[in-house]
Amino acid sequence: MDAAFGSKKWRSQRPLSAVGIAAERLKEPNLSAEFSMSPEQKRALHLLNSASSSVALGWREGVALALDSPGEWMAYDGTIKKLVQLVNERLGGSSKLPKLDWHLIRAMLWTETGAKHPQWRTKPMQIGVVGDAGMGVVLAGAENVGLVADAELRANLSAETVRHQPEANIRAGLIYLLNRMCEAKSFEEADGAVSEHQVQKGETFDRIGKQVGCSAQWLLKLNGQNARLAVGQVVKVQATRRGRRITAWKAFTPENLQDRYNGNGDERYAKKLRYCLGVMEIMELAP
Repeated sequence: MDAAFGSKKWRSQRPLSAVGIAAERLKEPNLSAEFSMSPEQKRALHLLNSASSSVALGWREGVALALDSPGEWMAYDGTIKKLVQLVNERLGGSSKLPKLDWHLIRAMLWTETGAKHPQWRTKPMQIGVVGDAGMGVVLAGAENVGLVADAELRANLSAETVRHQPEANIRAGLIYLLNRMCEAKSFEEADGAVSEHQVQKGETFDRIGKQVGCSAQWLLKLNGQNARLAVGQVVKVQATRRGRRITAWKAFTPENLQDRYNGNGDERYAKKLRYCLGVMEIMELAP
């Protein structure tokens, strides 16, 4: 994370000015007595809306309803926290995943659907909707899915569960997010001592490599890039390990999520995430 939840970096990066604040006078939502707002919360909401004026007013009013009925909007907090903790434990070591903040995943759910959306109870993360390619990637274990999600994290995921069970939908969405945010490269490294092999008739570097357990490129590196084979020739051979590994992570910022996860399908996706995070901060202010 480039900034902790609650810090100003989570909010719109555009500085607030007197002109900007005066430009919009969004009224606070009709809050019930169950969640009455303090003057500090009202001021914070007004400033947040002033900084988010490019996001549709109706959408902002919908998300601000979380201040009125927080229970509905926090319905998946337990699931999100459990999954994020698991991911941080699994990928925070050798894979060097920057510690993922569960609030960001909550903000994604609020942005994708929200408690008042008709698919909140089935597809809160919206992965698996018509036209979405993410579910296919996750279920096929394509791209970098195998590097970011082990068998336990992918257990019982299918088109049926992802589209109709909210826990599976959130889990599949989180896997796809990790897949999109990591960078990986293929590798080949020594897995044994160098030995010698006498070339037989009809053998090629590729055939010898398959016998030994390495690539033809590895053999060329051992014997010289321009090496040629002749019957009876002695060449160096060595078994290797091959695969792909995570080499870096994109910072988990709203802007990068808009680019890597949303694919810039919504040009205001990052601003919506920041608005959701801002509403969460206001919820945590004492009424």
